[in-house]
This record gives sequence, C-alpha cells and structure tokens, in this order.
Amino acid sequence: MQNQWAELGRRLALGVQAGPGDLVLVRDVAGSPELLLETVLALELRGAVALPYLMSAAKMEQMLAAGNPALITAHGAGWTQLLQRIDRVLVLGGVPPKLDHAPPAARAALDALDTQWSAVEETRRLPYLVAAIPTAAQADRLHLEHEALLAHLMPALLAPVEELRAEIGRILAVAGVAERLTIRTGEDHELRMIRRGRPWLADDGVIDAGDQASGAIVSNLPAASLYTTIVEASAEGSVALERAGSAHGVVFQFRDGRIVAIEAEAGANELAAFLDSHNGEPRRISHIGIGLNPYLRLPIGWPLVDEHVHGALFLALGENRYMGGDNRSSLNIDFVLGNATLRADGLTLVEHSQVMV
Repeated sequence: MQNQWAELGRRLALGVQAGPGDLVLVRDVAGSPELLLETVLALELRGAVALPYLMSAAKMEQMLAAGNPALITAHGAGWTQLLQRIDRVLVLGGVPPKLDHAPPAARAALDALDTQWSAVEETRRLPYLVAAIPTAAQADRLHLEHEALLAHLMPALLAPVEELRAEIGRILAVAGVAERLTIRTGEDHELRMIRRGRPWLADDGVIDAGDQASGAIVSNLPAASLYTTIVEASAEGSVALERAGSAHGVVFQFRDGRIVAIEAEAGANELAAFLDSHNGEPRRISHIGIGLNPYLRLPIGWPLVDEHVHGALFLALGENRYMGGDNRSSLNIDFVLGNATLRADGLTLVEHSQVMV
C-alpha cells in the first residue's frame, strides 16, 4: 500500500502542477498520515513548498466542540492572510465532520471563515484540485470493505493522463459544435438547454496553463470529464435525481433557467431550504457534464467519484463565473444523474449512462 500512496502523492503533485517556489495549501480532510507524508514529499521534490492544514472529521469536530468562537475567528483570519500568498490548493477529500451537535456560535464562526476562504480563492482564481481518498473511514461511510474501495478507486485515481485525454478528445470531437442540449431522466423528464458558443471544458486531472486560461481551474481525481456552462436563462423542463443530499426521489422543475419547484419522495423542504440559504442564484445551473473515466464503471454513492464514472451525467447548481459563465452564487454543488441520456443537436452522446459515440 505504501508504494500506492507514494504513486498517488506524485499524481497529486502533478495534477496541481506544483512548480519551483510555489506555495501549495494541502487541506487534509482524509486524515491519512501516510498519504499526507507522500504528498508533501512529492510537492517538495518538485521544488514547491507544502503547507498542510489538518481538517479530518475528528479534528474539526473537537475544534468546534471545545473552541471559543472568537478564537476560531482569529485562527481563520490567520489562514485568510496566508491564502493571499498561496499559489495552489490541493484537497485530500474524505469523510466530512458531523456538525449537527456543534455549538451554534462555533459553527457560525466556521461557516463565516469558509465563506471568506472561498471568496479569496475565487477572487485569486487559484488552481484547485480535489481528490477522493479511499481511506478506511470513507469505506465505512459507504458501507464497503476498505479493500473493495481501494480496488475500485486506485486504478481510476492513477489512470494515465494521456489515456484520459484521448477519451475526452474523442467525445469532444463529436460534441464540440452542438448548441442545443437535452437531458432525459426517468421515464418522462426532459431538460432542454442552450450553449450558444459556451466552450466545452475538459478535466484530465492536471490543471495546466491552458486550463487556467480557459477557466478550468477546478479539477478532480479521479479525473476525466467533459463539461460546459449553458445560457443561464435557457434551462426549461424537468430533471430527476435519485438523490440530492439527504433528499431522494427528487425532481427539479425549471422555468426560464431557474428551479421553480422541487418535488421529492422525502426531503424536499430541507433541500429547498439548503439551496435558499445561499446567496446569488443557487437555483440556476452552473454546468452540466459527462464522466469519462474508463476505470470507473459503477457508482458507489460518493458523488466526487460517481460523476466520473464512464457515461455518468452530472448537473451542477450555482457559481460558474470562474469557468466563463454569468451566474454568481455562494453555492457550487454537483449532482449525479442516474440512468440518464444526453442529446446534442439531436445526436445521442450518452444513452442510459452509456457513451454512444
């Protein structure tokens, strides 16, 4: 396993494109000491300076339970100043902290810091790589054996970049000029959208200079997706989601580009409240995309992974200005669409989550 962590550490350093003298913030949510060590080493071997910030669920829960809100704010202010000097951000994703029982004042202080940090990162357009790390804690959360999660994820995390680029390029050659996009979900839900020249952006897990110039500054591992913003007011119709947060059996109804109704088998009111807790336009589409990782064929219930399953479709709500759109929001969240179909100017690109071209 140590060799795999070392290989993954090198892949992460490559993905964030750390260069000599770069200051790289490493947010360790996963809580894997072995991977953190290998990642810091890989960054430093590229001449970069790694700045780890431990954000595991256990650490954050203890901090909120015992922390003075004023001191949490002061702690965060120091990190906000550091963010003004950071060149790149690398997130080792894992199990999020349980905040339901955190003292309200402490949680409010943390939420305020998160808003501040996001604003700095967006203003500075920092390259931002988020990786799904297959830890034992994450396996427990997904009700999987740890070895099964490793077997599912490691080949996809370590997929050769050139192989991913070839698959992305193959689909882009067909989809590139399409103006009208239609997503079909369930038996009778159809969502119609217009691109009107918006560019397709590709995520191959490496944030290079071309990506930064085009606005594709956020990347994931596992990688391989093709995505685009749309004319924000163009979305019309409905889309069905198996799950959206804690809600399930969800249907979003769109009119003039905005969600005007939310139906669900359970959790509709909570989902609506979550969206409306954000400022700007959280009910508009940020972007839609296609997962294209050939090493991922089945979903496991982790959206960061599942949206890269080969043939998966995903829809994001909220902020998209950093990728060339016009939507401003404090929200940016992706939802995976199960068993979905995508047509571009009448050509079927994906049918029932299978790539058709």
